[in-house]
Parts: sequence; structure tokens; C-alpha cells
Amino acid sequence: MKMRRLCALLLVALLLPGWALASALPEPTQDFYVYDGANVLEYETEGHIVFCSRALYEACGAQLVFVTVDSVNGENMEDYCYDLFNEWGIGDSRKQNGFLFVLAIDDDDYGWMPGTGLDLELSAGTVKSMANELLEPDFVAKNYDEGVRKLYDALFEKIAQICDADVTLSEGDAQFEAYPQEAPSGEAES
Repeated sequence: MKMRRLCALLLVALLLPGWALASALPEPTQDFYVYDGANVLEYETEGHIVFCSRALYEACGAQLVFVTVDSVNGENMEDYCYDLFNEWGIGDSRKQNGFLFVLAIDDDDYGWMPGTGLDLELSAGTVKSMANELLEPDFVAKNYDEGVRKLYDALFEKIAQICDADVTLSEGDAQFEAYPQEAPSGEAES
């Protein structure tokens, strides 16, 4: 009887870290392509990401997702990106053409995960160079919105090129501008 209890306790101890990790990952929003858990992105940037990523997906099936969180709670950033990428099922499972970028604001860190269909042309070195040039100066200055917008646009262009997709950022922006805007609660629409 003691042996069964010991085995049950060991099993719980082994399963608990995986359960705790899974519960720490955010759920995707209805818009899927952007999750601003750290609340550092402007509405216009979120709309830009959502509508441009939808246009990219419609053109070639690739999914480009940006996530901000306060912290990855002590987890290694690479592992966090890998877990989130797989949990959300980013990209086409056959083409492996998803790309995730995560910013952990309180941790002062960021990371990314390309699907295997993109990782030859979006290698760690290539993305690191892009992030150093386009995101890092704004990230250090805590201008997260500006840095995200610059990096997102460059990644969008690169993924569209890799996937030979006939799509532009301006197409996504036009769809966003045409999207019905709701007036803030308590205000009448003009």
C-alpha cells in the first residue's frame, strides 16, 4: 500500500511541472495574430498586425504572430517560444510556415520561433540581425510599439518573399481601415 502511494506521489511530482508550464501560457485571442498581454502596443499596431497577417495567411498560408507578456516566469525564452508556438499551432502543419515573436517586457527579453519551412531563410542569425537593427534600439528605450512595428513589417516582407506570396502590407492596412471602428463606450459614433 505504501508503495502505491509513493508511486502516485512520484507520478504527480513528474506531471506537475508540465501542467504548471501549460497553464502559464496565454490563450490566443480571437484575432490570433497578436496577443498584447503586457499592454505595450497601440490599437493601430495591433490592427496592422492582425489585418496584414490575415492577408499573408490568405495569400500563402503562413502565419506571423506577435506576443507580448509581462514575464515568461523564469522559463528559458527559447523553450517558452517553442511551447507557445506548438500550443497555438502556428503555421500550416504541412508547410511549417509559422513564425512567432515574443517580447517579455518585465524580463527585458525577447525571442522567436520560426517553423521549419522558414528557418533556412529566417535563420537565428538573420532574425537576430533584424531584431538588433529594427527592434533593439526601441526596446532599450521602452518604445516597444515602434520597435514591434518596424520588425513586424520587415518579417512580413521576408516571409512573403520566402513563400512567393503576392501580398503587401498596404493590402492589410486597407482592410484595417475598412474595418468598422467602434466608438469608445459612452460616446456616440460620428
